[in-house]
Amino acid sequence: DSMSLEGATNLFMSDTFSMRASLLYQERGDWIDNTVNGPGDDFGAFEEFAWRLQFAFNPSDSFSGNVKFHGFSQDGSHPNVFYANAIALGEDGVRSGFDETVASHDNLVADLELDHFGTAINLEWTLPSDMTITSITGYDTVENFQSADVDGGLLSGPEGIGVLGRQAFFNVATGDGLQDHYQLTQEFRLSGESDRLFWQTGLYYFDEDFDLLNRDFLNPGASALVSQQTTSIALFGQVEYSLNDQWALTVGGRWTDDEKDLTVDNANAGGRVLPGAISVADDFFNWDVALSFDASEEWNFYGRIATGSRGPVTLGRFGFVSSAQTEDSLAGELGFKATLMEGRMRWNSAIYAFENSDHQLTATGGAANVNQLLNAD
Repeated sequence: DSMSLEGATNLFMSDTFSMRASLLYQERGDWIDNTVNGPGDDFGAFEEFAWRLQFAFNPSDSFSGNVKFHGFSQDGSHPNVFYANAIALGEDGVRSGFDETVASHDNLVADLELDHFGTAINLEWTLPSDMTITSITGYDTVENFQSADVDGGLLSGPEGIGVLGRQAFFNVATGDGLQDHYQLTQEFRLSGESDRLFWQTGLYYFDEDFDLLNRDFLNPGASALVSQQTTSIALFGQVEYSLNDQWALTVGGRWTDDEKDLTVDNANAGGRVLPGAISVADDFFNWDVALSFDASEEWNFYGRIATGSRGPVTLGRFGFVSSAQTEDSLAGELGFKATLMEGRMRWNSAIYAFENSDHQLTATGGAANVNQLLNAD
């Protein structure tokens, strides 16, 4: 019982102005039988609708722009399906008798609602000196809530240990949702090129603020409001220089400064949630160097070494706040790209290696059954 409809149309209003509208609708019927309710398909259905409206304008040879509005909505049941004891201890794969179309959920309120709206503005100016100024602005807002029967099984006693569809001793049913969310991004870029040189430099800004509602469905009234504010600023630049007709060298760099502040409000938790707060900040520099060699019109060989970073992150679940520091990586790649048989055959091959340090992970469980961020060695 699945269906997908998609359509788009272009409207050319004039030589310098046009627009495009796109629509997408998808739906699926229930396909999972919940044994708690007896036989029959009980959940798994969803509906979603996406739209996009774009305006392109090019009033002169030196200026062009694109303005986009987009939206997405989704409504469904049980966005995450959990299966208790689906994996047997010490065995490969799922347990004998497992069927993804059958689940045992004793929490019946799991569902998903999501609404998203955003806009993007891309403007470009060409200067007389063969330089180009680019401005990219983005704004998005999301409101959603999704819940699930996290333990994935029917509550039972010791006899439920290791039994498919059974959860021994305690239930876990929670939900989370974004409220009062916005995200703003802005990039300014200046670029230029000559016979042998291409270069670009720019500034990137990111700002996000949201409230996240945590609910524990097994403890009526137990909820916590997690608020987080994130700011990131980056300066970047890149130069590509043709050493001769065959060799080209590319060098790039980016400096980033990240800040995050997170607080947990327990005003509506009924004494079940501890308040908490955490702040993290870091700045880091990443770079890359690449060398390419055009052996002929058909064969290109290249090598590249680069660093990358993922800034510090925070997490707050029912008052248990945690953070992980910046994760870094170092990567190298050697390869070639070939176009053969007069363009009828393409052959690309590469060998690469990378190493992560302070890998960011989420640990779930423990005496309090919470989530915690950490860095692996």
